[in-house]
Amino acid sequence: MSITLLKAQESDVEEILEYLSKDIPNCLYLYLDIYTYGVKESNITVWFGREDGRIALVIMKYYDSFQIYSDREDVDLTPIIEKVEEYDIERFFARKGIIERLEPHFEGRYFSEYGKIVELNKYRVMKGIERVEEATEEDIPEIADLLLTDEEFGASYTKKELEDQMTGRLKTGMGTSYVIREDGKIVTTLSIVAQTEGFRVASLTMVDKDYRHTMYGTLVDSFLINELGKDGKRLFAFMTDERRIKMFIIMGNKLAAEYGKLIKNKQ
Repeated sequence: MSITLLKAQESDVEEILEYLSKDIPNCLYLYLDIYTYGVKESNITVWFGREDGRIALVIMKYYDSFQIYSDREDVDLTPIIEKVEEYDIERFFARKGIIERLEPHFEGRYFSEYGKIVELNKYRVMKGIERVEEATEEDIPEIADLLLTDEEFGASYTKKELEDQMTGRLKTGMGTSYVIREDGKIVTTLSIVAQTEGFRVASLTMVDKDYRHTMYGTLVDSFLINELGKDGKRLFAFMTDERRIKMFIIMGNKLAAEYGKLIKNKQ
């Protein structure tokens, strides 16, 4: 069945959130951003479509990326493809099955990346977490430089895009970053990229290549799960490193979802 997309108005937000809330791990950013900003934020546009009288597809444009969610494996791809083409979008995210179906339509123009979402609540307690400090807005350019040394971030974002998003989330209270410094230089970072009263989402832990022999990465992970986790919020993290995923699962953490994204090839 074909889906006709409608641009969401403020009066639609409650129904959209109710739909998304039934499958939070598969639509984390969508839920969090709409919950926090609604549809009035200048950098956010939301569309939704129905099948059989109920919502079956939600697309959110945030800056130059799309977040896409449907609870149906066989959802009509046509409106998604049309929106990507209309906006010549740089990257778009969805659960794994949807991206696998979309990938052939964009072959040669976009490349795919897949990963997993792990719900974290178990990690060994480490000594030295006092080294971990909350970053300020002035730290964002240096944090962005460190994050962009990662191949995935470098392929997905320019420095300005990353800085703008980090600054926006910091100012709204939606996200923050934590760092470890060595002689004043930021050598390890971990970011909370979104949060509500009930849960938060962490990005990857990044350690400067010259300090990967240290325990700094382990230290910020311990801080994240054991210190920030004291408030009882559920914690989700996006991961692509299979060894890291396996380590967290062995510790007793839960595999919550699998996701994919398509990123435009740089000409």
